[in-house]
Amino acid sequence: MGRDVGRGNPGPVRRLAGRRDLVAPLLEGLLRDGRSVSFRVDGHSMTPFIRRGDLVTVRPRLGDRPSLGDVLLVVADGHRLTVHRHVDWADGRVVPRGDAAPAPDPAVPLDRALGVVARVERRGRLVRVGLGPERRVVAWLSRIGLLARLALLHARLGRSAGPRLTRRG
Repeated sequence: MGRDVGRGNPGPVRRLAGRRDLVAPLLEGLLRDGRSVSFRVDGHSMTPFIRRGDLVTVRPRLGDRPSLGDVLLVVADGHRLTVHRHVDWADGRVVPRGDAAPAPDPAVPLDRALGVVARVERRGRLVRVGLGPERRVVAWLSRIGLLARLALLHARLGRSAGPRLTRRG
């Protein structure tokens, strides 16, 4: 057993997760090499379709032009990774937006959209809503700001009032 394993020691993976300046280039390299990556989401901007702690699998984009509604892994502001929905185009640049965000993110060049979320798991169950054909409608609802208002209402009403987005079994 290595020095990093043991009670009270976060280990190399947890320490790496805290180094966002290292994680973005690592994930970018893996995706550009054609490999899919999986990681846990840390944030609430994609609620209810993707929630904090969900395991997302991102497949490489490999030059494919993303479709409106695709959920993308985007590098913004140098090293910051975001998993946001592609809601619009601006001068050939991707406009991402969190489904629960009050406003879109700044547009990013197409080469900063590293991959497309292909799978979302929550507590071991597959999330089935938001990545299929309905993603285009979700993008439109996000673009007009309706999803942000619905997410706020969902948060005020509590978890029990929300739709079931996972498969049973």
